[in-house]
Amino acid sequence: MVKTLDIAWLAGLLEGEGSFYLSRGTNPTITLGMTDEDVVRRVALLMGVDQHVYRQQLGSGKPFFRIAILGSKAHAWMMTLACLMGKRRKEKIFECLRSYMNNPRRRTRSVSDPCIHGHEGRMIVDKRGTAICRTCSNQRSLVFMRKKRSAVKMAKEKEVKGSHGYN
Repeated sequence: MVKTLDIAWLAGLLEGEGSFYLSRGTNPTITLGMTDEDVVRRVALLMGVDQHVYRQQLGSGKPFFRIAILGSKAHAWMMTLACLMGKRRKEKIFECLRSYMNNPRRRTRSVSDPCIHGHEGRMIVDKRGTAICRTCSNQRSLVFMRKKRSAVKMAKEKEVKGSHGYN
């Protein structure tokens, strides 16, 4: 559990050194980059991304450490930190949150009702913007892959028949 004091410290640090934006136009992202490895690792640990600290080299030869928090985890942290940020950062965070929540292709949403086939679990939004459960999505993918393999197999058989000069 993250302490209130740690959240306030994190908000202050990200106010000055962090970035809040949408990567690929839809994915909420928080990044932090600085030369203090211990501070970056502490932020990563607080935010639950301790395996994603990247080391880079600055032109001066000094090491530079960077983390990026993406997707639903960044969304949750933006909601937590927004009330502690200055006006400009708060506006940027709310812009990111609005875009993320209004995106019809957002991958997950919490739906407690079962799908039309009776499967329980979290619903996802497919490429057409239709809510579908993970089980139905996986079954749809399997059917698609079987059809694709069958089409490839048939195309190869036609090539073989065509190369021998008979139909």
